[in-house]
Amino acid sequence: MVRINFNEVRTAFIYEDGHAALVFSKQQKIKGSFLEVKWVELVENFCSVNSPGRLLVSESGLLEVLQGASIQMGASDTARGSENTKRLGLAVSSLSIHTFKRNWIRLHCLDDVLSGSWTYQPSIKEIFYNVKDDLYWNDLKVMKIHYLKGTKEERDVA
Repeated sequence: MVRINFNEVRTAFIYEDGHAALVFSKQQKIKGSFLEVKWVELVENFCSVNSPGRLLVSESGLLEVLQGASIQMGASDTARGSENTKRLGLAVSSLSIHTFKRNWIRLHCLDDVLSGSWTYQPSIKEIFYNVKDDLYWNDLKVMKIHYLKGTKEERDVA
């Protein structure tokens, strides 16, 4: 398992093939002023995903649980909730996590009522592109790619 400083991760995007794009951010003092510096690290096989699309996570504690886990996501649906949520027409999404320690965690979210630290986006696929031999994820520079052990060396891109 790759060692990651989750305290600096602001957002993570976990895709159906198990890859994760981790968006890091920190304040850097440059010439007397503080600037926010953002970058991306890609992690091959961050976790096992059994659902299409991607999972957006904005809580570092949840990311630590997800690394190495097996997850399944359920899209927002009015049939998924309790009798009360069905009666009120509230859609419920779900996230089931089977951790590497073999514990089960099940999270639910009422998407139309409140937001949590995760969002399931079933129709969004991975977006990677190359610009003049520099690897970018959306508009952020990819600074490091963490490969599976035995496949390729972990390497810095920048």
